[in-house]
Amino acid sequence: MVTIPYLVKPWEHQLVAIDRAAPRDHFGLFFEMGAGKTMTAINILRKWYVSEKRLLRTLVLGPPIVVQNWRREFGMHSKVQDHVVCLEGTGKKRLETFGKASALGPPVFVTNYESLLMAPLFQALADWVPEVIVFDESHKVKSMTAKRTKLAIKLADLAKRRLILTGTPILNTPMDIFAQYRVMDGGETFGKNFFVFRAQYFYDKN
Repeated sequence: MVTIPYLVKPWEHQLVAIDRAAPRDHFGLFFEMGAGKTMTAINILRKWYVSEKRLLRTLVLGPPIVVQNWRREFGMHSKVQDHVVCLEGTGKKRLETFGKASALGPPVFVTNYESLLMAPLFQALADWVPEVIVFDESHKVKSMTAKRTKLAIKLADLAKRRLILTGTPILNTPMDIFAQYRVMDGGETFGKNFFVFRAQYFYDKN
């Protein structure tokens, strides 16, 4: 098992999650609010980086409010903060920032889900072929009919390793879980077809 020194000692439940996730290529963190999902995820990433002996091309997607927080948390819990680049602003600005940073080395990009809907940036991210993708507040990609979810799946399928983080994986119906697991494990758990999943696990009460 890969061992790393912790800059801030994790809580017991975080240590369990880190140890369980480290040997896997995908994992879901469904901690409640305040239980330290971001710190846990960063330490999982650190173990993945150490196991590969290099900084992997990493993309973190989440709501706008968490973008800068991820950069701060990387500074608190790792030594790769100088490689963390936030993609914010207009689509043109994000694309310029992405181009400059990706040319210098394998940075960790952090941006919000709206970047998926910016066609030139999405294509640039796809061509970059992220090796790791983190979906923070993964319930934001729970709808299989949403364009954002469909694009998230396309990117996720390119990555070797994937993490999903949310304290509320099911907001409206248990069917919310399908798309989140689809981006996480590529269909390993519930398959790739939503209608097959629905037919297998649900029935029409009408």
